[in-house]
This record gives sequence, structure tokens and C-alpha cells, in this order.
Amino acid sequence: MPYRHQVLRALTPFVQEALLHSRLSGGSSYVEHRRYYGSYHRIWQGTYTVTATNAAGCTATANRTLTVNALPTPSVTGTNTICAGGSSTFTASGGSSYVWSTGATTAAITVSVAGTYTVTATNAAGCTATADRTLTVNALPTPSVTGTNTICAGGSSTLTASGVPANIVEHRRYY
Repeated sequence: MPYRHQVLRALTPFVQEALLHSRLSGGSSYVEHRRYYGSYHRIWQGTYTVTATNAAGCTATANRTLTVNALPTPSVTGTNTICAGGSSTFTASGGSSYVWSTGATTAAITVSVAGTYTVTATNAAGCTATADRTLTVNALPTPSVTGTNTICAGGSSTLTASGVPANIVEHRRYY
């Protein structure tokens, strides 16, 4: 088995820690490369070179170029509070393709059920990140009007509105 390269751990959204290990089959030396950044191990883009020495004193090298692609930065816009019976359009941006928690694969979805909607955005490099938006659906008021429906010419009727706050009652007269 020739050289073996393995990235052990890469944490997102910030690539915080990774180890690049190399071992020559049959060799007596084990080489581990780490690059440090503050208190974190950090993967750095670039070319890593490993030199291995076996028991006979023979050496060989291997190279691996590591590219670290940026994550997408998705966001979701749209009206997040609607009245029952209404709908809102949530629109994702910041990626080149999208998959919503509803299964939709378009940038925009129409929503009408209360809850949190999550979108996974993928960029051209194949890296993914998520964003979400919560929809609140407010109940409709339940107004009612009581009073006499039929009167004689010259008579009057008192109509009483209920089911809504007094300061929000709108009166309309239909002919």
C-alpha cells in the first residue's frame, strides 16, 4: 500500500480542525503534519509534502494539494407573518441550487402553514449551508352582527357588532 492521506476532521461553518496524516507502507517513520491557528488546528489551502524514511534509511516524498472551498451564505426573505387563508413566498439566495425542507428544489416556495422552513443551499463547488425562516399564521377575527333584519319604512334598527375590538369595527352601508 503506497502513501495514505486522510483528512480526519473538518468542522463547519468554520473549518476549525484537521489533521493530514501520511504513512509509508513498510516504513518505520510516521509523519503527522499540523498547521496551527490560535487555539484551533486549521486546514490551510496549499500543497502538503510528506517525507517518509524506512528502517533502511531510504526516503520518499509524496505531495497532496488541498483546496478549501468557501461555504455558500444562504439567506431567506419573505413575509413571515400572514393571516389564516393567506400565503407568503419565501425566496432563498446565496447558492447556485436549493433544496427546501418541503422537498422543493426551486429558489422560491409559497407557504401557508405555520412552521419553520429550512433551505439547504449548494454553491458551484458543491459545498452546502442552511438558512431558515419561520412563518406565523394569525387566526382571523370572528365578527358577527346582530339586530333586526327587517323594519318598516321610517323605522329604525340597532345593529351590534361583536367579535372584534371596538376600535377596529368598520361600518359599511350597502344599498
